[in-house]
Amino acid sequence: MTEKVITIYDNDLNENKYDEKVLIQNIRHLNKKLLLLTQILTAEFCVKYIAVYDTDGGSEDSYTFDTPTILEAQPHITKEEYVSAYYKIYRNRNNKN
Repeated sequence: MTEKVITIYDNDLNENKYDEKVLIQNIRHLNKKLLLLTQILTAEFCVKYIAVYDTDGGSEDSYTFDTPTILEAQPHITKEEYVSAYYKIYRNRNNKN
């Protein structure tokens, strides 16, 4: 059975809360800053889809989506949870290579 894909847009984020499955299905066309400010996200979601760790590139995103900014926008996530999610995700990625 095919799973139904729900399409949402940036303006929908201001009106409703969505589960992460729906957000992931739409991640390519959603504004990350709006996602961060309007939705309740998990540490894992933020590490995978919001955070930018390439600070050497100097892009605005590297400062907009750094760890302190994410934690401020998602106050339910502790620093410990965030760091744990980061190491869990990136350790698994590095072990696959």
